[in-house]
Amino acid sequence: MREMPPVYVLTDFVSEAECGWMMNYTLPRMGRSVVAGGGVSDIRRSYSVNMMPDFDDEMHTVTRLARRKFAFAREVAGYSELREGPGQEPIDSRTVT
Repeated sequence: MREMPPVYVLTDFVSEAECGWMMNYTLPRMGRSVVAGGGVSDIRRSYSVNMMPDFDDEMHTVTRLARRKFAFAREVAGYSELREGPGQEPIDSRTVT
């Protein structure tokens, strides 16, 4: 493993039920992945969709995953704070055909 930047391997970060929920939620919404500058390319074979957490709904699966992601980042980086909420990257779901 590399030391800089660090690479982490996590087990059981997402439950089987959460994975199932994400598949059911994202697969019908996926579109062709865009390339730099916008648009699609016949060479690129991936499809993706972004999942935006609703920080007003703490029970939503995407919100729980986002909170878990932020907590992990705080822990491994030693941050006392890490901004959560609007302005953060969405959780990305991607598949390749």
